[in-house]
Amino acid sequence: MSQSSLKPAWQTAAEYAPSAVFFVAFALTDSLRLAGWSGTVFAIAACTVAIRKSASAHSLFLGINFYFLSITPLIEILHATGFTTAASVINTRARSLVFLAILITGLILSAQSARGFLNVPQIDTATVRRTNLTLCLASAGATLWALTSNGPEIVQLAAPMSALFALHAMLKRQATPALTEPRLALQDTRPE
Repeated sequence: MSQSSLKPAWQTAAEYAPSAVFFVAFALTDSLRLAGWSGTVFAIAACTVAIRKSASAHSLFLGINFYFLSITPLIEILHATGFTTAASVINTRARSLVFLAILITGLILSAQSARGFLNVPQIDTATVRRTNLTLCLASAGATLWALTSNGPEIVQLAAPMSALFALHAMLKRQATPALTEPRLALQDTRPE
């Protein structure tokens, strides 16, 4: 990949920050509430930076950050307004709902952005449609898997998340060969 097509380091760090802060805060404090609010604050910062810099965010991290922006405030509002049963149900499934946030983000990007769910510039409309369908179906499958699987978290959450990131990377490589693969220059082979 050429240097000009790489994301700036600050943008990559901003996209990762909410997840990293959430995991570190949870590991250090064992407080899901504190970790959730920490992730929310960093998601607000990440989204603000991306909007101000007109940066092209990684669509899966955009979905994860949307999740951080919504899940903790939603649970807190439900508790504060007396809907404790609903808050408890959401809290029980909160980890799995990250896939729903990715799916919703993907559907919005598919409907509203010329770059689609893959969120890559300069690809043709047919590729955008194909990658939209592929990523939306994969996200829907991951959502259903995470919500219905009763296995260990590595099977319930880590495996489908890893599969989504791998699929996204593969589709991006296929959709942008000019940006990722060096092209051989044609040489004149006629005798002089």
